[in-house]
Amino acid sequence: MKEKIETLHTVITEKLGSELLTRALYISILLKLVVLIGFGSYYFKKRKQEKAKKLNDMRMKKIRENQIKVWEKDISEYTSVSSKKDSSLEEDQKEENKRKKKSKLSWMSANSNSHLNPHFSHLSTYKPSVSKRYPCKKCCG
Repeated sequence: MKEKIETLHTVITEKLGSELLTRALYISILLKLVVLIGFGSYYFKKRKQEKAKKLNDMRMKKIRENQIKVWEKDISEYTSVSSKKDSSLEEDQKEENKRKKKSKLSWMSANSNSHLNPHFSHLSTYKPSVSKRYPCKKCCG
């Protein structure tokens, strides 16, 4: 291998005529290689970033679609409940009030949507400390 490189060097030197021109040729070849490698690595990194961005966009799109489906389901449930007859709504409210009084968890009514937001999940497990003998009228009924 070393002999091949030396013979190539002598051939180039003989063709160009001087040692300085040969060195200039080598330097220019090295510079071209460095620039080529730089552009190649830039292109590779950019392509990798674009792939990651596309993948992220696809994931976010799926998440958004699933969330929209959940919202539509919640809305349809809400509209179906609101379209019930007044009498059935009154009965449901009476039953709900009875359950609240029995379990003394009426303080959770304000936090009924806390399960939708994970940042407020601690609210659904919160129970105020109240004496059993004198419960407060505000949250314990």
